[in-house]
Amino acid sequence: MIRNYDLDTYIIIVSGFPKYKNVAYRLHVFDYLDKPLDKTMLFKTLDDMTILLQNSQIDIYEYFQTNHGLVKLKVNDIMYFEYSERKINLYTNNDSIYQFYDTIYKLEERFKQYHFISPHKAFLVNIDYIQNIHLNDLILEKDIIIPISKLKKKQIKDAYLNAISKEMDQ
Repeated sequence: MIRNYDLDTYIIIVSGFPKYKNVAYRLHVFDYLDKPLDKTMLFKTLDDMTILLQNSQIDIYEYFQTNHGLVKLKVNDIMYFEYSERKINLYTNNDSIYQFYDTIYKLEERFKQYHFISPHKAFLVNIDYIQNIHLNDLILEKDIIIPISKLKKKQIKDAYLNAISKEMDQ
């Protein structure tokens, strides 16, 4: 049933019925472990899966109730959010714009795990799209300029430099 809805989830099957291995592998499971469960094999499988997850670019999606209805977007495709006239404008890398009701503060909490930063009370920016920091502005791809508040200037520079150094280490 999982595969009917999600093709990207890693599945490990633990079973006492080895005759179902062929069926399981046709469903593209990550591993099939026989019972009785060998802890060493379980931990090796989990370690292998962790390494694969860390080294792969898995698409992560978020859902938004927008002016276009319910929209599913890849987090990596979101360039930034802007608060304007009591609405959020969401800008993507393919020039799509969506509007919905929310606050930057709530979005900041929701997206901090994905390395979004808030350089100003009206903006939340995907750090991957920052090209440069110039004086009191962030320069994003496509020459988009986002202001940096004076109170957040050091925090934003530190976050950007940290992201660059992590990128260079990879």
